[in-house]
Amino acid sequence: MSEYLFPTGEILETATPEFQGALADAYGDTSNRVRCLCKTGGLPMYIAKRGELYILKRMPNTAEEHAAGCDSYEPPAALSGRSEVLGGAIKHDDESGRDKLRFDFSLSRSQRPQMSDSAQASGDSVRAEPNKLSFLGLVHYLWDQSGLVRWKPFGAVIRWEQVRERVLRAASGAEAKSRGLSDILYMPEQFDKDRHDAQEARRIGFFKRFEQKASSGYLLCIGELKEFSESRGAHKLTIKHAPGVAFLMDKVTAGRFGRRFKAEMASWAADEKTRLIAAMTCAIEGGIAHVVEITLMPVTHDWIPFDGAMEKQLLDVLMRQEREFIKSLRYNLAAGSPVASAILTDAGEQGVALFLPPEEPEARIAWAERIEGYSGPTWEWLGGDMPALPMRASEAE
Repeated sequence: MSEYLFPTGEILETATPEFQGALADAYGDTSNRVRCLCKTGGLPMYIAKRGELYILKRMPNTAEEHAAGCDSYEPPAALSGRSEVLGGAIKHDDESGRDKLRFDFSLSRSQRPQMSDSAQASGDSVRAEPNKLSFLGLVHYLWDQSGLVRWKPFGAVIRWEQVRERVLRAASGAEAKSRGLSDILYMPEQFDKDRHDAQEARRIGFFKRFEQKASSGYLLCIGELKEFSESRGAHKLTIKHAPGVAFLMDKVTAGRFGRRFKAEMASWAADEKTRLIAAMTCAIEGGIAHVVEITLMPVTHDWIPFDGAMEKQLLDVLMRQEREFIKSLRYNLAAGSPVASAILTDAGEQGVALFLPPEEPEARIAWAERIEGYSGPTWEWLGGDMPALPMRASEAE
């Protein structure tokens, strides 16, 4: 956990009980900023206020300057698909402090898009134009912003209620077409049988805001997949913590869903520790959710996204060896794109980018071109037996 030097000379961690009060006292002082002590001399920070809560944030464009193990560190954008969408699909508005997002999928009832069978035509599985965020790219953005891509050993087990809280907080810092993302995003509350009636009343009230009319648009839903089945002639999807709520698919959409996400569903069925995050746009009609578009994101039991069996194996090894890392996400880029799988944050101030290069010669050339400008330390696994991981900084000393 990072330490911060306050103008008073105090050095505090975020978990310190006095931290909020210290932020309140330092709020508005731009001549003597709080400094992050992840590196010698410290790096200046700024304080934002949301309601009664004070939030310490890194200065713009300084994410890579922080030490790899710091809470404020972010890997270079070139190591993920983030670099492809920054400034286009994702634009930060300094005045409002929010990110403005543009999507290549519709939130409006004026269009009812069809999910494609083809992985080559599906916006959630190939590189979309950099000025619009794919559906999977949106989920990656929310996971990135919520810190769910960061993993450290010995941390508390993250339950769905923490996932929900983090993602909704991330969504509150973004908007699409002047609508706050958190205003249209439904994520079920952690199921509690003693509070279920109240939870269900809140869910029904939220759905009512999207009842069938042109101005209401589609509801956006993110949850953990529980089941996909056919019952009474209808195809339906259910998510955990929302018992009794069915998300219906027509026959055509269900068929495309089954073909497009066959591999993800098979991986999920084969490994009980794999979770599937489902993100859907839904038309609400008579209180019932009808799926318009959907994407799936496989994640580990600890909610870390992964692409394919080899990357899942790498993440399992990292966790088993109790390493600290940040998972890199591809956003709009196609599966198998030349991005780092993860960045080790316990192997020095720069961190070490972990790569799984493709076997095909043409793909290997594209991979090499993409990381050509990255000068930091790297590690590669070309298949076969996994090479030893870089040593922890504490072991190398």
